[in-house]
Amino acid sequence: MTGVKRKAAAFGFSLLGTLSLLMLCGVKLSYAIAPVMIAVCVIALLRRTNAAPYLLTFTAAFVTGALLLSAANGLVYAPSLRYVGDDVFLSGTVKDFPQDHPASKGVVLKNCVIDGKTTRYSVTVYFTDGSYPLPEDTVTLTASELFCSTDEKDRFFYHTLSNGAWLSAFARGGLTVTEPESRSPLFRLKELRQQIQSKAAAHVESELAAVSSAIVTGDRTDIPDGIRTAFRKSGISHLFAVSGMHLALWTGIIFRILQKRSRIRLLPNLFVLLFIWVYAAFTGFSPSVIRAGFMLSLLCIANLIRRHADPLNSLGASATVMLVVDPWLAGNVSFLLSFIATFAIVGVFPLLYEFKSAEGKLIKEALFSKREELLLGVVVLFATIPCSAYFFGYMAALAPVMSLICTPIAELMMISSAVGAVLPSGWMLTRGVYTVSAALTNAIVKLSKGAAELKFTIIPLREGYIAVWFVITAAAILLLRYKIKTSRAVVLNVLLGIWAAALLTGIVITGMTAKDYTVYIPDTGNATMVAVTSGTGARSLVLGCGGDYDVFADCRDLLQSKAVFTPDFVVVPRNGKTESANLNRLLKGIPPDNLLLPMNAQTGKNLPEHTVYTDAFDGELFPGLHLSYETREDFCAGVMTVNGVKLVFCLYPASDFTGRDETYLSGDYLICRGMIPVTLDAARFGSVVVLSDKSAEALGLPENAVSTADTGGITLLFKHHSS
Repeated sequence: MTGVKRKAAAFGFSLLGTLSLLMLCGVKLSYAIAPVMIAVCVIALLRRTNAAPYLLTFTAAFVTGALLLSAANGLVYAPSLRYVGDDVFLSGTVKDFPQDHPASKGVVLKNCVIDGKTTRYSVTVYFTDGSYPLPEDTVTLTASELFCSTDEKDRFFYHTLSNGAWLSAFARGGLTVTEPESRSPLFRLKELRQQIQSKAAAHVESELAAVSSAIVTGDRTDIPDGIRTAFRKSGISHLFAVSGMHLALWTGIIFRILQKRSRIRLLPNLFVLLFIWVYAAFTGFSPSVIRAGFMLSLLCIANLIRRHADPLNSLGASATVMLVVDPWLAGNVSFLLSFIATFAIVGVFPLLYEFKSAEGKLIKEALFSKREELLLGVVVLFATIPCSAYFFGYMAALAPVMSLICTPIAELMMISSAVGAVLPSGWMLTRGVYTVSAALTNAIVKLSKGAAELKFTIIPLREGYIAVWFVITAAAILLLRYKIKTSRAVVLNVLLGIWAAALLTGIVITGMTAKDYTVYIPDTGNATMVAVTSGTGARSLVLGCGGDYDVFADCRDLLQSKAVFTPDFVVVPRNGKTESANLNRLLKGIPPDNLLLPMNAQTGKNLPEHTVYTDAFDGELFPGLHLSYETREDFCAGVMTVNGVKLVFCLYPASDFTGRDETYLSGDYLICRGMIPVTLDAARFGSVVVLSDKSAEALGLPENAVSTADTGGITLLFKHHSS
């Protein structure tokens, strides 16, 4: 009976898989699985089978994960739901510097006391009284509203939870701020980060300063939405996440300098070890930097004691430590992407490709290394498909190429920004260094925007693809397991072929579907929110903003799968309670370029620059899409014509269509909320969709009508037909 070769890796990977599974399926699942696993493990140990050590490792990881998540649920999740309400007394310690929001500021409080009860989670507080609390200050306030940023059914729930601040509050009055007697070294690091950002902003254009500061410090709060979207579409958002690339750059520079100058063998490793965690604190202890820091720390320790640090064991050990401290990280998209990408780099890629130094000229070597980086990017892209499909609904197909081009530029920019931060502000050299930094940052921004404009860069991914991905991955593993010497090139070439085919398919589909429109009608219950997107995502519209958070999440996921992060139009014809409640959520989650609101709308925050108040509209929003509607006290209805198909919608169930123009009385589709108005003849419409939480039978609908309570969300595709 042989043992497990990489025990730390096996345990850490199993623990992560266990926690992710139980988060998706519920902790109660472990009550049925754990006894079976323990029994099988005992039998295997008694029979001394070769699989016994592996079963023991997996069982120990599963039981540990179940206990950790059960404890986390009891300590964090369950008590939090009792604190949703109005007029709540809240106090806590400021976690970081306040961030600017439209018409307000926001600050995260930790170690919170809510209505006299101590909690273990953080709260984001929004305020407008002009206060500027500093980290480690104690803040006391009365919250006019304290609410959960998401609900239990939301699929981003655990990701939000793992960030700590998953409750939000609006301060009724001002903040009462109490300064501590002394500040910690951690505060000085945060203060230094603020100073570096301010210095960059003083020498560089604001947008470029925000981007360069985000890449250096990991603080993404000031990045404009347009640039953030361009980075997402082009597949280089990972540059903002301080991780292995950042630490490898800085520690590599420091180690080489000290190695040449120091006569003491231990000094370079000790100094690098110290720098790793100072830099992690400086950048805010994000999951990706902690993971990278832990692995590099093990490498330094191994060098100190003259041992070899196995990358897979280091990755497994880092996962174990981080998940024991915070089990919610198993649902954190930042941690998962960082972990999976690193596993692809240190675990999968070496199986597929053996790098050998090219003989000959330096140019040949450089081209060879770039080819290796491109192949590595493709492997990472395919490895992260499950996370991309589940959390985002799309894959950035150009990510390998864009990372290959932009990463060296980002590294040069980081070095120039660091030099500029160290030099005195008044020096000519300082201005020159920041000029170089701005030019490099501008190059990254222009490259990302150029790539984002290519509509085929985004490939939609459905959650069902995850199962297909696992089947293909299992087949590849078996192929590598039994034909390792002859299959490396085959598997790698297949991956490259699939990637190239995906890009080519994206280009072809872009040309074929640019003028098509998809109308998505989610299951809103008795409310309205309809999303409309063109085939390439170049044009998008959201009609209404009713329903609960699940409805909003469905619409957001559909838009993002079409590469839409900022809809062109959000139209809210009627100001109902649901619409008013969800408008702020929609504006914060998917801020539109243009907003149409009724005259009596209760305006909130984060309104776009192009906001129009009107109770009647009639115009062509996009080529092939015409919208008209009118809103009165007892009537709210409109017509949307999409590529020649006529959709009549009624947003007020009691609307009276008596004497109305023929435009409203017939069409290809009728979309109405709650019920079919008695003054409309459903037979004059090809199909009728009723947005309701009641079945078609309960509503007594005719044969050509369906209820979303029966069908769930409905997707309609209207193709463009050239004349």
